[in-house]
This record gives sequence, structure tokens and C-alpha cells, in this order.
Amino acid sequence: MPQPSSVLGRFSDPELKHLLRQALAKLNRHQRRVLELASYDGLSMAEIAHKTGESLSNVRHYYYRGLNQLRSFMTEGQQQSGKRHE
Repeated sequence: MPQPSSVLGRFSDPELKHLLRQALAKLNRHQRRVLELASYDGLSMAEIAHKTGESLSNVRHYYYRGLNQLRSFMTEGQQQSGKRHE
């Protein structure tokens, strides 16, 4: 599996922002909310569980499932971007 930096390095900044927006839109609302709270607000999983009223195990599930889906989508985007540049 490619490392995140190698995946991100293949995109221009506007391309990356567009792909990230698309990827986030594909997540379910729980996954998106948990990832936003962790990434943008810097909350821990315990803090997210408290804030959202979800159990800690659900928060972990949403977080890791969401990350895996984002990674898959960005990897697919890298492959499509590489085809466009060939």
C-alpha cells in the first residue's frame, strides 16, 4: 500500500482539495463527523464520544472505518490522476 505522502505528492493542491471533498462526501455522517472532530478540532476519541453521545467503541469504529475509506478513495484518485498524466 502506498504511503500517504507518496499518494498526496501526486496531486496538485486544487486536485487534492477536490479529491478530499469528494472522499469526505462518500463517508457516512458518523464517520465524517468523527474524522472532522479529530482532525479539525483536535479532539481525542474519548472527547468525541462524550461530545457526540456515542460509545467509545463506536467512535473508534467510525474513525478507523472512515480513514480506511478515505485512504482507498485517495489511492483510487492517485491511479486515475496517473492515467490522466500519461
